[in-house]
Amino acid sequence: MVPTHLYYFATPMIVRRKSGLLDQERFSELTHFYLAAFVEVVQACGRLNPKGLRVFYPSSNYVDMRPANMTEYAMAKAAGEVLCADLSRFIPGVRVLTRRLPQMLTDQTSSVLKLQSSDSIGIMLPIVREMHAGF
Repeated sequence: MVPTHLYYFATPMIVRRKSGLLDQERFSELTHFYLAAFVEVVQACGRLNPKGLRVFYPSSNYVDMRPANMTEYAMAKAAGEVLCADLSRFIPGVRVLTRRLPQMLTDQTSSVLKLQSSDSIGIMLPIVREMHAGF
């Protein structure tokens, strides 16, 4: 069986304290996950299925909002969007769908405190349907 769809949700811990505007080590870690590792996974799956691979890359509305202490995250996600726009041109058979998602309840955002999060199923279900319809 060959892969036909890839949903790429790999991420390190997103929220961390920092002391300055730009933490280069943090930015490198994020770009490793959102760029380098992402391309490796897409290329590996693309080799297994050269006839067609549909890829979902979740970006973040933080690219636009840029909350405090999220500079590296927003920059890495924005770079991931640029990479996604070019992937289809460079890897035959690969089509990438990217969406800027709001904060949703995940293992990284769950807390004993009640936080404002969007409805994960309501956001993801239309994306899954779009992926399987062939966008």
